[in-house]
Amino acid sequence: MYKNLGRKKILVVDDEQAMLEIVKSVLKKVDALPYSAHNVGKAISLSQTVRFDAVVLDRNLNGEDGHDVLKALKANPATKVTPVVMLTGEKDMKEIKTSISLGAAGYIAKPFTPKDFLGQLDKILTTKIEVDFRSFKG
Repeated sequence: MYKNLGRKKILVVDDEQAMLEIVKSVLKKVDALPYSAHNVGKAISLSQTVRFDAVVLDRNLNGEDGHDVLKALKANPATKVTPVVMLTGEKDMKEIKTSISLGAAGYIAKPFTPKDFLGQLDKILTTKIEVDFRSFKG
């Protein structure tokens, strides 16, 4: 059902250990390969050493700003095209627009269902693949 998630390396960034475990568990059930980070520094460090297929990013990271991770990923040529999905309890339209304007490919509000989460992530990875194939002419 989620054809684009199997064997994909996905970085999950959240300061709440319980949320990290929930998201990792959901991803493992579809054969994805989740990695985790609980703060901005660890997320940026991991993104420089592992080529991720996607990043699932919390907006508020225990006093740190998830947008800092998003900005760092989009500023780095090696990670610029990596899709980032914001997964956060923040539901203010201004915050959503800011995340999208900074380069987020999607936005999922907590609480979420595993089906909705996986569907959104699968859709984003499908779109990325379609864009990649269309960029090759001949």
